Amino acid sequence: MQTFSDFTSRALVPEHLEHYVRAVSTCTPLRMGPFLAWRNTTSLILAGFPCDSGLPTFAEGSPVQEPARTRLLQDLDQTLQEAQSLPWVETITLLAPVRPGAVPGNATCHEDAYFGLDLPMGRLGGKLGNMLRRGRTLTEITVNDTWSREHEALVAQAVRVLGNRPGEQRLLPEHARLFARLGHYVTANPGKVCCYSARRRDNGSLCGLVLGDHASYTTSFYLFAFRSPDAPPGTADVLLHSLCQHSVELGQVRCNLGLGIHGGIRFFKAKWGASLWMPCHECSWSVKKRGFLARLLSR
Repeated sequence: MQTFSDFTSRALVPEHLEHYVRAVSTCTPLRMGPFLAWRNTTSLILAGFPCDSGLPTFAEGSPVQEPARTRLLQDLDQTLQEAQSLPWVETITLLAPVRPGAVPGNATCHEDAYFGLDLPMGRLGGKLGNMLRRGRTLTEITVNDTWSREHEALVAQAVRVLGNRPGEQRLLPEHARLFARLGHYVTANPGKVCCYSARRRDNGSLCGLVLGDHASYTTSFYLFAFRSPDAPPGTADVLLHSLCQHSVELGQVRCNLGLGIHGGIRFFKAKWGASLWMPCHECSWSVKKRGFLARLLSR
C-alpha cells in the first residue's frame, strides 16, 4: 500500500494527517501534483495547502509572500484541470489558502482561517493566568493514548448537547458521524494521538477531554475538545495548556488550533493570543462531463 507519511511528517493542516483522515472518514488518499487529495466514491477533495516546515501566510498583497502565493496558484490551477479530467470525478472540493482561477464562478465557497500558537508560549498572566490557576486547583489532568468508555460517554453527551444548540453552533449530522469514529482514531494510532483528560478533584469524574495529534515533526494539532456540563471554570484552558506543554516537550514549535467556525470558538482562541495563521477557502462544485459524441469529435 502506498504511504503518504511525507505529508504527515510536514503537516501544517489536519487534512495532511493521513492517519487522521483515514480513521474518521471513508476517504482514500491519492497524490495530485504536489498535493494530497482524498477520494470518496465520485468526490475528490483536494488539500491544496503547502506542506513545509515553514509557515507562509499567503496574505493578499504581501510582497514577502507574493512569489510563494503565485507559485501555489499556478500549481492549483494545473492540478484542478487534471482533476476535472478524471473519469470518476463528479464533484470537487478544494481546501486551500488561496482561490485559484480554475474554481468556476458557480462554485459554493466559504472562507475561514486556521488559528495557531507559536511555541513555547510566554508567561500567561491576567484573566487567562487566573483561569489556569483556578482550573489546576479544581481539576487533575492526565495524558495518555488510551481511549475509555468514559471518553465515549463524554463525547456522546456532547453530541446530544450540541445537537440542540441554535444557529451556527448546532452540530451538523456529518460532524456527529465523525465524532462517533474518534475512539477508532485514538486506538488505531498509538504514539501519534494523545488524550488529555480532566477529572474533577472533588469526585474524580471525567469533566473534559482534548484530542491532540503529534505526528507532524513541527506542528501539533488541537483537534477536538469536550466538556461536561459540570466542568469547573478553567477546564478548557488547563487542557489546552497541557497540550501545548507536551508539544514543546516533543520538540514541536507551533500548535494548530483549527478553524474559527463560529464566534464562541474564535473568542476562546483569541483569548489565548492565537494568530490567524492561514486562510482556508472551501470551494465545491460539480464537474460537467462531455458527452460521448463531443469526446469522439475532439480526437
